[in-house]
Amino acid sequence: MRKLMVVLSSLLVASSMLFAAGDTKSVEISTTIAPVASIVVNSSKVYSEAEGDIVKAAGLGDSFYVNTKSNNGKGITVSYTMSALKSDDKNNDQLIGTDVYLNDEKNASFVSATAVSGGNIISTNSTTGMDYSSAKITVKPTSASWKTDVKAGTYKADITFTIVTNS
Repeated sequence: MRKLMVVLSSLLVASSMLFAAGDTKSVEISTTIAPVASIVVNSSKVYSEAEGDIVKAAGLGDSFYVNTKSNNGKGITVSYTMSALKSDDKNNDQLIGTDVYLNDEKNASFVSATAVSGGNIISTNSTTGMDYSSAKITVKPTSASWKTDVKAGTYKADITFTIVTNS
């Protein structure tokens, strides 16, 4: 009986040690940061999506800012296209030539009714974290006598900015 008690006690101690070692569980903590490559046109040199700061129209000589943010690690390139200003009057084919100034330096001239590329205005290489970039844009008439060169009326052109992530 004593031997049986010793054997049972030994088994009890061994099994309790086995269970005392316990079971472990782990939890993996993770997060995903989505890639961002975004462009806005603002009245200030600060990236803002606030409605009051977004520029939707500008006059000749007015300045505005193309602002970007990107965290893709490879950088971004922003280019633009534009044409000369065209009359709203379908019977008026006169144009007002325009010069685009990038950060107060003349970048390109547009004298055709067809929109063409003005080139790159922002180009970044690799980035770490969120990168913000800005370019000041001013569109001015090419001719000093533009107001007397054409008929009275409203003349318009779109300047279109395109952002591309570098590969």
